[in-house]
Amino acid sequence: MADPVKAAAKREVGQRTGRHNFWREADEASKVAARDAIRRARLSWCPEQYWDLNAKMKVGGMLLAERKAIILAEIAGTPENAHRAVLNHQDAQRIRHERDVAQSY
Repeated sequence: MADPVKAAAKREVGQRTGRHNFWREADEASKVAARDAIRRARLSWCPEQYWDLNAKMKVGGMLLAERKAIILAEIAGTPENAHRAVLNHQDAQRIRHERDVAQSY
């Protein structure tokens, strides 16, 4: 709205088409900016580099809680990531112990 020409054009579009039809009359840059703002707000819990992974899991039918748990476990520094690292270490120790027992005479 800082540009008076764009502001006047938007006011004219709004008065001509009404509030419900604004999306149809908006220019492509406004649509892209609005979509981006909505996406950032809805995915505020998810870092941007994991958006594609989240989308693939969503298409696969996973619920939001499951997707959050998986993605947060991937992010270094989160409690979920630390818990996963501990479980991985415990599994490695268990496997090593089972292998040692199987190889001993």
